[in-house]
Amino acid sequence: MDAPQSDAAVTLRGVAASPGVALGPALRYTSGLATTTPAPSASAAPADPAEEQRQARAALATAAAELRALAQAVGKRAGADEGEIFEAQAMMLEDPTILDRVDELLAAGQIGAGAALRQAGEEQAAELAALPDPLWQGRAADVRDAI
Repeated sequence: MDAPQSDAAVTLRGVAASPGVALGPALRYTSGLATTTPAPSASAAPADPAEEQRQARAALATAAAELRALAQAVGKRAGADEGEIFEAQAMMLEDPTILDRVDELLAAGQIGAGAALRQAGEEQAAELAALPDPLWQGRAADVRDAI
């Protein structure tokens, strides 16, 4: 995490690892549960759009399931409100608008599942960011985080 640019106080909320008070730099923790695979070359056209569609849907389902498990764990440890953030992200991954756009991109046969997911997610985020309501604008970051 980068240091604040000013001397203004920054408050971070989190889950205590042990009782007491401690001061020090904030570190970002990742559980290591998520696995990544290298993205295919952007110039390589997929061999089978139907297989790419299956892979995209499987990836979305897996990510949504992981987010729901995280929502439960965080909800138990930090409170329901904090857990609901991850539940909302899981629901975003199941948004028919994103699924339909992924299908369209894959049907064109120009890109693979990973690129289609990234593009559909970014398009959805851009639409949300362009709305006049700040609440919906904030959801753009949630879509980007989920995808």
